[in-house]
Amino acid sequence: MTTPKPKNGWTERRKKQQACAIRRWQPWRQSTGPKSEKGKAESRMNAYKHGGYSAARQIINLGLAYHRAFLKHAALYIAAQEEEERQRERAYKRKMKRTIGKASKNNGEVL
Repeated sequence: MTTPKPKNGWTERRKKQQACAIRRWQPWRQSTGPKSEKGKAESRMNAYKHGGYSAARQIINLGLAYHRAFLKHAALYIAAQEEEERQRERAYKRKMKRTIGKASKNNGEVL
């Protein structure tokens, strides 16, 4: 019975051989990094992708979060004010209906 071939082509035996070879070669001892200022400046940018984690970006994100929270609370406040205004209008209309009803009963005299 044969063992199935892995998708990436790395059998267990091949992985062990590669690990032993790398330990023998020790490539990490040869990499010393850039020597010149230009090389150092370029290597600093290796991990730079988009600036999403920079301090300036974090400050902007915090400001946006506060702005969103403010807008949410402002919308709730405006909705509450509008509801209060609708209730006042309904109460005024009810009062006017009662006043008109009393006036029609008293021959047009408003009490």
